[in-house]
Amino acid sequence: MWKVTGRAGRWGITAAQLGYAYTQLGRVPQDVTLMEEAFADPEATGTIHLPLPLSYLGEAHFLAGRRDDAAIVARRALDLA
Repeated sequence: MWKVTGRAGRWGITAAQLGYAYTQLGRVPQDVTLMEEAFADPEATGTIHLPLPLSYLGEAHFLAGRRDDAAIVARRALDLA
């Protein structure tokens, strides 16, 4: 929706939280896609300085079996914290 309206605002935070909810429900493909989109352009989506939502993406990568991606994202989250 934010792409259609051109208003990114806090979309990234909402997408990260929704993605994390998907993770908890076992909907890993949807959560990874949603969160990767939220963090693709952190300045535009409002996620530039948010380590907790970034850690959600790391957990989603881990649960999806993408261990290398999980480690990279976890390091980014720790660097921001």
